[in-house]
Amino acid sequence: MAKETSITNGILKYLKSLPNTWWMKVHGSAFQVAGVPDIMGLLWGHGVGFEVKVPGNKQQPIQVYAAKNITDGGGMCFVVHSVCETRLVVDLIQSHLDKYRGSVEPSRELVRSACEAELKKIKPKRPKKPKQLEGDTPFG
Repeated sequence: MAKETSITNGILKYLKSLPNTWWMKVHGSAFQVAGVPDIMGLLWGHGVGFEVKVPGNKQQPIQVYAAKNITDGGGMCFVVHSVCETRLVVDLIQSHLDKYRGSVEPSRELVRSACEAELKKIKPKRPKKPKQLEGDTPFG
């Protein structure tokens, strides 16, 4: 399984290849606000944060709190597990921005919620563990 660092580096390489964007890796330390996403940047004028997780890992409560503060402040924040998933999020943001171009600028909340709804449709659900039958032991 890939380490979070290698996933983050791949995502940053992809994001930095996009035109008219700006990205930085956030290096956690005792001198910064806790819970800030791993990658922060500007995607065509919109503030976006990506919290990178190894598949199966979840956000810590402080990270959920920071993500809420970012979205409450008008930005967008996503949990991603791969470069492929990040590309999907970027494509969804782009498609929703394109949909509203020429009319009123869409709210960041509208774009974020639309992207999250699309991601939920395609993310595979984890299979449930089979129930253990009476008499079965974990050692066979």
